[in-house]
Amino acid sequence: MALEVDFKKLAAEERRQQQLSQQKRKVEVHEVNKVNNIMGSNAGAGSGDFHTYRNARRIELERLDRIEKEAQEEARQAEFEKVRLERAAREAEKTAARAAKRRKKKGKAKGGGGGDGGGAHGSAAGDGGSSDDEKRPDVATIKMRPAPPVARAPQE
Repeated sequence: MALEVDFKKLAAEERRQQQLSQQKRKVEVHEVNKVNNIMGSNAGAGSGDFHTYRNARRIELERLDRIEKEAQEEARQAEFEKVRLERAAREAEKTAARAAKRRKKKGKAKGGGGGDGGGAHGSAAGDGGSSDDEKRPDVATIKMRPAPPVARAPQE
């Protein structure tokens, strides 16, 4: 008994499976909104409704308190960052001024007549003025000495 395969039916079934899988992918996932108000609208509250109300009220007040604290913390963090950046900018200015003063003093000591001549607010570092790198020998011309031998403990 030979087994005959109907390729048309097989192809149709495969297309149907692909369509179903595509439809499943298209289904949007909806966010479930939890309803906290479980109180009914009927007249006459039961004996357990007060406890339910009190718990729901407590949860909501905690949520509002948490939101308020988070907002205050964000405001404090923003203020801190603002102050930190201002301090960093002031320190960078002072550092640049001190570096310029050192360059000027170094230039006077060498007899250069004032270094870059810019005073305390003269040229900034890296502006093409004289630097220590120009006076140092090229790295390729330095001869390396071999490292001294390391004393090791005798092996037992």
